[in-house]
Amino acid sequence: MFVTALLAASLLTTTPAESCPTPTNTGTFRFTALTKDSTNAKIGMIVLENIEGCLEATLLTDEAGPAIIDHLAVSDGVLTGSLRVPSGTAKVTLRFTPTGMSGSIRDGKKEWTLAARRTSGTASTSR
Repeated sequence: MFVTALLAASLLTTTPAESCPTPTNTGTFRFTALTKDSTNAKIGMIVLENIEGCLEATLLTDEAGPAIIDHLAVSDGVLTGSLRVPSGTAKVTLRFTPTGMSGSIRDGKKEWTLAARRTSGTASTSR
C-alpha cells in the first residue's frame, strides 16, 4: 500500500514548466531562403505568436506542412531554435531587423540563407 501511495504521489507531482521566451516580437514574416550557391530558392512564412505569454514560432512553406521551431531562445535580438527536417534536426538562427529578420537554417552541411520582411505584427522598441 505504501508503494501505491508513493506512485500516486509521484504521478500527481508536477514538474516545473520549461521556461519560454517572452514574445517581444510577434507577427508574420514572408521569407526567401537561398542555398549558399544560390542554385535553390524557397519562399514561405514564419509566424511568431504570443501563446499564453510564451513565444511560439511556426515555419510554413509550399512544399511541406507547418513546422514548429522548437527550443526557442531570444538573446540580443537573435532568435535561435531547432526545426525538424526529414534528415534530422536543423539549427535556426534569425536576427531581428527594423523591417523583418535575416539569418540561416543549417541542416548538417546544407545551409539556407534567409531574408524576411515583416508583413504584420509588433516589434520590441528596445534592443
